[in-house]
Parts: sequence; structure tokens; C-alpha cells
Amino acid sequence: MNRLMQYRIACTLALAALLVGLTALRRGPDDGEALKADLFWAQKLTWHQSATCVIAGDSRACRALVPDVLDNNQSHRRTLNFAFDSSGYSAAYLNAIEAVLDPHASERIVLMGITPYSLTPAALATNEFEYRRNWMPFQSMTGLYAKQSLRYVHPLRVDKAYDELITATPKAATQAERDREFHDDGWLAMNRYDGREDVYAEHYRVSFEGNTVDSEIVEQLLQYVRDWRDKGIRVIAFRPPISEIILSIENEYSGFDESTFRAAFEAAGGRWMEIEPTRYVTYDGSHVGREEAERYTANLANKLASIPNERVFADSSP
Repeated sequence: MNRLMQYRIACTLALAALLVGLTALRRGPDDGEALKADLFWAQKLTWHQSATCVIAGDSRACRALVPDVLDNNQSHRRTLNFAFDSSGYSAAYLNAIEAVLDPHASERIVLMGITPYSLTPAALATNEFEYRRNWMPFQSMTGLYAKQSLRYVHPLRVDKAYDELITATPKAATQAERDREFHDDGWLAMNRYDGREDVYAEHYRVSFEGNTVDSEIVEQLLQYVRDWRDKGIRVIAFRPPISEIILSIENEYSGFDESTFRAAFEAAGGRWMEIEPTRYVTYDGSHVGREEAERYTANLANKLASIPNERVFADSSP
């Protein structure tokens, strides 16, 4: 091959690389916010024997519990927020919670955010945990990155080049998407402070129509509490922050009686942590923003520190 041909090939390759680079820079990912969310939920399912303290529950626990605040001045503890949106306490989820704990840790804790909805059949049937668990075999973490990377170099029709590369504007994230911050420890921080606390009320009331707290789901959860305590795992429950409006809906429509549940939970070997849930400002009646999450977690951490680290076992006698 003569030098002129080598020169032409080199120039062609350089030009092609430049065009691909410029196209990729202009086009960007198909939906960067969606990719962040996909990676956030998928990462949780990769955790295995990774933590000494696991936060469990639904979206309220996911947004309200900050692992860094819980671990402050606790060098021996590593907390991960393993809560999922709309999650219910199914056997699959309860098994996954335990799998996140390091079996060799000197102290193991499960912090359970208890909401009435998490104890209903609908929560067990459809939730973020089940969706991601069934979806992950087809979408590995590597696959997610690769899928979005292909967007940068996907073939572009010549007649569409001007519209897409010159005149088109990138897809804008919604305000709700811009407010979200996904943390590697599983906390979903919301950069909001307040809002309409009744905005979620009607939707939440309807969610209990034909779907109230199920006694079999409660008993299954209590059996896991007994088993965990027999393994030396401390199990501590709490009620995440909510507004007065949402609390009244839960009390009237969900079929949940906190005092009855608390008594059964503690009889099974768990500990109920009393933190008034309506003392915190929510932005939609059901979820707190970053500042309130940090305040709530700090109060919870103080309560947790006051609970003796006794090795309590459930009474298994007939």
C-alpha cells in the first residue's frame, strides 16, 4: 500500500471519528433521568452480604431514611437503604432483606418502615422490588450502560440529520425528575421542602378499596421477625413520616391498628420505635424532602442508640 493510500485512509478514519464524536455529543443519552433511576434500583438488587444494618420498606422509607446520618459516629456500622417504591412485605422481599446483611457482622439490624399499604395484597403483587427483580435477569448493570451507550452511535438517516442534530432540543427532565438525587447507599433524596399535603390523599384512599391490611401477610412478617431474632438479628420497626391527612385515611380505610400490630411485633421479638410521624413536613402528604429526611433520621438514630443491644429471642414454647 503506497503512502498516498495510507494518508487517505488515515484522513477518512479521523473524519469518521470526529463526526461520530460530534454526533454523540449532540444527541446524548435517550433519557438520562430514566437511566439514573434504572441503575439506582438495579444496584440495590446486586447487594449481597454487604451491610450490618438494612432499611426496609416502601417509598416513604426510601426517601426518609439517610444511611450516612444513621452511621454517623458508628464506625462499625454500614447501613444500606433497601426500600423500594410501593413495596410490600412479601416472602421474596423479606428473604432479600436478610440476604443484604453480612452474616459475619458482630451486630446485624433490620430497620422496618411499617406502612399499612405495605401489608396489603396489592403491595405484594405490584411494586418496584418485584418489577426490578423480574426485570434484572434481562437487564444487567453492564447491559443498562451498554443499551444507553448505543444511543450515541445509533444510525441516523441523512434526511433527519439536520432536524435531530441542529434544530432538535434535548429531552428536558420534568421538575420531579430534577428534584431527585440517587445515592449509592440506596437513599432517594428529594430536593423539596413543602407542598400540598392533600395532593396524594384521594389516590391513597382509593388504594385501600378492596385492599386492606391482610392478616396472613402480617403473620408471615412476624414469623420472619421470630426467625431473625433466633439468628441474633435485631429487628426494629418504625412508622415513616406522613401528614395528618394521610394518617387519618390510614386509620379509617386501611384496616391497620398500630397498637395491635405493635404488641404482636414486640411479642415476636422485635422492637417498636416510637417516633411521631406527623411532626415532619411532607411535600405531598406521604413523603419528606431532604431536610426533613435528615432531621427524621437524626431523631431515629438517637432513639436507636437508646435501645439496649440485648440478644432477645422470641418465646417458641407452645
